[in-house]
Amino acid sequence: MEGGASTRLLRVYNAFFGWMPGGLAITTAVGCAIFTWAGSGVTIVSMGGLLLPMLMKARYSERFSIGLINARARSGCCFRPASR
Repeated sequence: MEGGASTRLLRVYNAFFGWMPGGLAITTAVGCAIFTWAGSGVTIVSMGGLLLPMLMKARYSERFSIGLINARARSGCCFRPASR
């Protein structure tokens, strides 16, 4: 069973940033950073599976799309919640 929370949250981000030039790339950056901060490095794989087709459909190059997802998701790992 799939809840679809990530898809709904991406729609919210897209509503905020999608109107801007490069809005989908901004949505990707924000979404990856937040999901990775809250989760783990595995988020790169799950978010990549969701975001890569969206970016490719919006005519971003494959190389740029993969780089964007990796860079933003990995930077989210640097911002861990406080353990105390």
